[in-house]
Amino acid sequence: ASEVKVNITRRLQAYTRGVAVQSNYKKKNWASIFYQLRYNILPDIETYLEYGEGYLTDNLAFDNDILDNDAADTIHIVKMIFKVNF
Repeated sequence: ASEVKVNITRRLQAYTRGVAVQSNYKKKNWASIFYQLRYNILPDIETYLEYGEGYLTDNLAFDNDILDNDAADTIHIVKMIFKVNF
């Protein structure tokens, strides 16, 4: 499993999280990855562009989504999120 966050500029961040599971004993062989670009328009306004579903890799240690899944894969979905905090 891996998780990487990079500040590209003061307002732009790239984030990725992935896991690969291979266990012949438990007969599990799958991988999933999640990508996210975050742009802070203003301090309280954020925009996110995401690829993949984050719940399979949301907690890389002791996560039931990883342990209990016999076969999972990257979910091919693209999301754009606009968030305003007030």
